[in-house]
Amino acid sequence: MIREDTSSEFLPLVQAKRLKLTGSMGIRKLKKESKTQFKETFYEFYEKLNKSNLRLQETYIQDILNEISLKNVQVLSIHQTAELFEKLFEKSINNRKYGKKNWAEDEVEYLVSLVAYYTNFSNIDFRLIVNSSSFPYKY
Repeated sequence: MIREDTSSEFLPLVQAKRLKLTGSMGIRKLKKESKTQFKETFYEFYEKLNKSNLRLQETYIQDILNEISLKNVQVLSIHQTAELFEKLFEKSINNRKYGKKNWAEDEVEYLVSLVAYYTNFSNIDFRLIVNSSSFPYKY
């Protein structure tokens, strides 16, 4: 069986061909729709968090932070996480080559916060999310 290349450059091309979108305009349209879907998924989760009135316990936050080898990282509030999502999302839209080796502090805090809220809300041990079978897409 031949494994399909899922690199970031190849995947939109494959999806565009499947959807019969051709040329760079078709690929741009697909990328834009993917980003829109991504944003919708984030805000669905955000709304569920708001409705649940989830508040992370300080001990849970400390457990997560103790597992991270970085200093001066904090878990953001739900609203701060959403604001940072918007900032990073806009940055990814405005800069076609966004994505880099080294993450900025705010990007790390966004990821740590998102993991904290997702695992707590979904009742998943945050130490197990490296195993994809324990990290389901649906929340």
